[in-house]
This record gives sequence, C-alpha cells and structure tokens, in this order.
Amino acid sequence: MKQASALEESADDKTTSQKTRYEQATWYESRNYHQTLIRKITIGIAHNVVLAMRELNLDFMSRKNEMNAARIMKRCSDDSLHIDLSWETAQAIHELWQDTSVIEFTQVKHGFDLVQGAEHFIRDVLRIGSANYTPTDADILNLNAMGITDTTLYMSSTRRLRVFEVDSDGQSLKWLPYFDNVTTIMFCAPLVDYDQLPDGKKNRMAESLQLFESVVNDPNFHQTSVVLFLTRITDFRKKIIKVALEQFFPEYQGGMDANKAAKYILWKYMQVNRARLNIYPHLINSSDKANLRLVFATVRETILQNALKASAPR
Repeated sequence: MKQASALEESADDKTTSQKTRYEQATWYESRNYHQTLIRKITIGIAHNVVLAMRELNLDFMSRKNEMNAARIMKRCSDDSLHIDLSWETAQAIHELWQDTSVIEFTQVKHGFDLVQGAEHFIRDVLRIGSANYTPTDADILNLNAMGITDTTLYMSSTRRLRVFEVDSDGQSLKWLPYFDNVTTIMFCAPLVDYDQLPDGKKNRMAESLQLFESVVNDPNFHQTSVVLFLTRITDFRKKIIKVALEQFFPEYQGGMDANKAAKYILWKYMQVNRARLNIYPHLINSSDKANLRLVFATVRETILQNALKASAPR
C-alpha cells in the first residue's frame, strides 16, 4: 500500500511539474507578445503627437528635438507591422517629451489629450526600449486602460488562441495596425442600432459601417478573414415593426419584413469590402443556446483553419 501510495504521489508530482512548466511557458509567451505590442504602441503614441504638432505647424524648442521628431517619423514611415522601439528611438522620445512645446501641447494647450494609459508608456519609455525589457503587470493594466484587453482561449491541449478585444472608439482603434499575425477579426454589429442617434447627427449603425469599412480595407489585414456578428436579432424583429428602417436608410424598400431588413443590413456591410476579404456573417440570437452553439462551433473551425493557413510554410 505504501509503495502504491508513493507511486501515486510521484505521478501527481510529475503532473504538477508538467503543468507548472506549461503555465510558465504560456506566461513567457504572453509577456513576449505584450513586449512587442507595447513597444509598437509606445512609438505609435509619440508618432501621433509629432504628426499632430506638424499639422498645426508647431515648432520644437531645440534643433535636437527637431531631429528627434524626424527620427520618430522616419521610424514609423515603414510598414507599421515591422516597427520596433529601438534604444535610440526610445532616447529620442524621452528627450522630446522634455521639450516645452510637447509638454504644453499634450497637457495644457490645443486640446490634445493623450489616450488614457499612454502617459505611463511615455514616462517609462527608456525602460520599455531597453534590451532586457519584460512587461510588468502595470504595463498590461495600462494597456487595458487604453481599451485593449486580451484573453487566451484553449482550443485543444496543443493549441491556444489569443483574443484581443479593442474598444470601438476612435482612440483605441488607432492601435489596430500594430497587432502582429492577426488571422481573424471578429466584428460585432447590433442590428437594433439603426435608429440610435447618440450625438444627434449620425446613427450608430452608420458609424459601425464606417468603422467596418476602415478595418476590412486596412492594408495591414489583407490576409485576414473577418467573422461578422449581426447581433440582437430577436430585439430587431420587434423593433422593425415599430420603427421603419427606411426612415434612416431611405434606399431600403422591404418594409417591416425582418428577414429582408437583416439581409439589407448585411448587404450594406458586404458592400464596403473593397479589399475582398473572406467575410463570414452570422446572425446572433443570444437567447437561443442551440443557435449560439452552432455559430461558435462554426467560428471555431474558421479560426482554426485560418491559424493553420497562417502557420503553414510559404
């Protein structure tokens, strides 16, 4: 009995050890990815500030900082997917942020607001640009504050899927081109938004269409597939009877038929796909669990196939 118990304990220890090594490997992989992303976003923040100042014809206080600004612009002039924060560029950003013109531009005058979380990366740019940089928990929390969160999904015992959620506001979407190896974009569009006018000028569906157009036609995603979720179909069927879709989209002539209306909205999204990406649309009814299981099984297969294609030798 003692011998059997010892064997069981040994097996448990081995399993625990394997699990620990796996968790450590996952942790290091996650930090390595965040390292690249944070470095790209840090230089992107500096680039946006320099670009905005140049558009307003604002000068820097020293010739050296003019050169630093030129270095940052040149670094970002290439394909954004291959941008990296070198030590020299990190020093240029650090010196530039001591310039009185930059301080006034980002903190006092002209109404330019750095997106929440951005100041953290600029303040620590020398640490982030160092050769041995490893992202801290504070770095990742500030990434979240900028509207970027990530989750790791375990598709199988040997395959993990990293999902990044980017808030659908103008500030957060600036960082989309800085993501590496994006195989699939999942875009959510509530069907009921066709009559929503949050600012009194443009309804949310029109904004969603504009956003979708900018994403699917971004050259950084020319090999990416898109899963389009048209959500809240049940609420949409109820609303279409009371609020006419043609009131907001005059070219629609299908009346109160929810199926025709949903097809028209899908057509609107598909029409802006000038890049001819593979788009996989799905109508989502959150109260229908069978529907959700079917949809997500299909999406899972699509994502896995895209990941396999991306990892295949070219």
